[in-house]
Amino acid sequence: SAAWLGLWLLLGIVSGTQALSPRHAFYEWGSLTLLIVLALAIAGEWTADGDADHVAARMRRMALWCGYGCVAYMFLAMAYYLITVIGRVQPSQLILSPGYDNHRFLNHVQTISLTFLAWLALPAAGVADHSAHRAMWWRMAAVWWMLLFVTGGRGTVFGIGAAVVVVLALYGRQAWPWTRVLLTSALAGIIAYLLLYVAVPLAMGLKPFGVLQGVAEPSLVDRASGRLDLWRLAWSMIQSHPWLGEGPLHFAHRAMALKANAHPHDWLLQIAAEWGVPAVLALTAALACGVMALW
Repeated sequence: SAAWLGLWLLLGIVSGTQALSPRHAFYEWGSLTLLIVLALAIAGEWTADGDADHVAARMRRMALWCGYGCVAYMFLAMAYYLITVIGRVQPSQLILSPGYDNHRFLNHVQTISLTFLAWLALPAAGVADHSAHRAMWWRMAAVWWMLLFVTGGRGTVFGIGAAVVVVLALYGRQAWPWTRVLLTSALAGIIAYLLLYVAVPLAMGLKPFGVLQGVAEPSLVDRASGRLDLWRLAWSMIQSHPWLGEGPLHFAHRAMALKANAHPHDWLLQIAAEWGVPAVLALTAALACGVMALW
């Protein structure tokens, strides 16, 4: 896996040197490299040598820091919510997901952190020995679901749903407590969303807060959610520069002509278009090795 990752990063350097804007290309390359270093550090904490108790303690500590971050963000999000309610103003989506210039980035964080919050609500996690502590993390998971519904995170719901199915298929009854926490907190989250972000605004004469109510119609009218043009553009970039791509981060430059999103919503197409086909093959091989090792 390390060799394939190294090859991918090397191809990214070569691609960046021939890009239209090497400065932007190497900014993207550097960001992804730092994320890989962070991921390896986290993996090292979870797999470091030592007895089971020490490894479990590191896992608990990491999950708790994740939970504390969610709690801090909850206070920020609810403060903005209260400001809009008290001021009786219709908030923008940026106000409802403060700190993110696109609410989808919050969804990306939730995809990972929701699973940790559900784990923290279990006695087996070893961090919630008292029922009050477990109830606190369950409520935090419900609030996290509520914010997910506010932002209409279809991809996160689908991803977590797929994870639940896989985990239940592999572990059966052992996985049910974790699954039960996810499902019950999701139900509480949708109820909280309907009360706070739909019923309260309607009672004040405003429209419902968030984007969930507008998610279903575009999905039914255009199942690709307007991404076909983006995919066509990525394919044309691959055909024009199959070996090294047009440079990391350069899809955004080409997408300006479409007045659309700065990425094709498909990591295979994006890496192939920006880094080249050999690079996407190397990255796919590294991910395959990682999945096999995790299995």
